[in-house]
Amino acid sequence: MGESAASKPSTPYARRRGEASEDLTDDDIVKVTFEIRKGDREAFNAAHAAAKLFEGYPFPKDLIVAIYNAETKRLQDEYNNGQPFPRSGKKAPRGRPIQSNR
Repeated sequence: MGESAASKPSTPYARRRGEASEDLTDDDIVKVTFEIRKGDREAFNAAHAAAKLFEGYPFPKDLIVAIYNAETKRLQDEYNNGQPFPRSGKKAPRGRPIQSNR
């Protein structure tokens, strides 16, 4: 028996444990993790702390999401006539990139 719409999570922040990634919608929130140099992180956090009242991003993650989305749009505009790139359905590779110096 299927779930009714009323019993499904009502916000994109609702945890969806046990569901396959293909069951998620484009509006669901997913965790993104990456590594960055400590000095770059500290410089970003200091810049955010100094400008957050003026820029309207209450938390560093809000600014990161805005940068992420702006760069995605720039790449689409520059290389795909402003259209979203086709999705491969594959997850982004994990671990060190092939060209890594580590």
